[in-house]
Amino acid sequence: MRNAPLRLQLASRAVCTLVQPPLPLWYNDHYQVSLPSTSSFPMEKYRYIREALQRELEAAGKATFHESPLASVEDLTTVHDGEYVRRYLANELSHKENRRIGFPWSEAGKLRALSSTGGTVAAMHAVCRPGGARFAGHIAGGTHHAFADRGVRAPGLPCHPESAAGRPGRAPGERQRAHLRRRRARQDLLSALRGQREPRESRERAEGQPRDGRGMAEGQQHSIAQEEPEGNGQSDRPNRTRAPSEKGNLFSAREASDLDVDVPVGEGDDGYLALLGEHLPRFLEATQPDLVFFQGGVDPHQADRIGRLELSTAGLKKRNALVYRLVSGLQSAPRLVVTLGGGYPRNLEPSSPPFHQVVQSHMDVYRQCAAAHARL
Repeated sequence: MRNAPLRLQLASRAVCTLVQPPLPLWYNDHYQVSLPSTSSFPMEKYRYIREALQRELEAAGKATFHESPLASVEDLTTVHDGEYVRRYLANELSHKENRRIGFPWSEAGKLRALSSTGGTVAAMHAVCRPGGARFAGHIAGGTHHAFADRGVRAPGLPCHPESAAGRPGRAPGERQRAHLRRRRARQDLLSALRGQREPRESRERAEGQPRDGRGMAEGQQHSIAQEEPEGNGQSDRPNRTRAPSEKGNLFSAREASDLDVDVPVGEGDDGYLALLGEHLPRFLEATQPDLVFFQGGVDPHQADRIGRLELSTAGLKKRNALVYRLVSGLQSAPRLVVTLGGGYPRNLEPSSPPFHQVVQSHMDVYRQCAAAHARL
């Protein structure tokens, strides 16, 4: 008798696909500050950007939206002088000190400043949480002008550089003093760091706007030991700042970042992107950061009143794409937090073309971030 043919049923191979959660975004436009009619600060743009993004991204399941919490005193004193923080919160700063901040002091302004910091800190915690999203954002923030113990004399620039406060952890006692001594010693090597020596691994802040981040750079020169993203103890890895600055747009003497790139006044897409393409890949590869803060300002846009550069909407989208592609491809698989940054329309009327162009460019930063995050 012939044997019956052997029938084998092959089970289809199970395919496991890791799907990233929606991009978590925080916002603080529910805190409004009444400004003089002469103010050039575009307070209304924050609400316009968030509402439009929420309609577009939340409905498609690409992002979630959360009200920004208020930063704690502990968050602020991680990088700020404790007495300065106390006096600011208690409305004890002098008129001159408040003028350096840029906004007149008010209870609403205090809450807005605290939420500007708090939302970025919340986004940082979200990406550092095991099993959470790798990218997150704050539809506000980007404050990088303030110093540790004072504001900066410039119109409408808040008082707490929240992307510095976003670096988690603070080492007490002798560990703090020892790390500070090491940081001071490393400052003598900054010239060597710029091209003559490979920098150490770091947490990096990438600046995407042409104005100076003096407070951020100065603050990182005095940074303390930082906690690992997963919370596994302390680390002495330094923070790094990379700042392309438009040469004619510094408010006063510039503090040294780890890498400063001057962009000529009036530069357009080709020149700006060439500089970015020359320096950013090499800097990221050398540092291999585990946490990146992308200051996604749109000041370089040709519709911006302050930036003095001539980038198009398409040029800024290429900038965003380059940042997300490079960060996504790094061997260190860093987490990323994106903040709103600057963008000052030539016309503050929401129906005007300059206002619309600036708002749309801000939205592109988060649209592209959500798309890049989904591809991880």
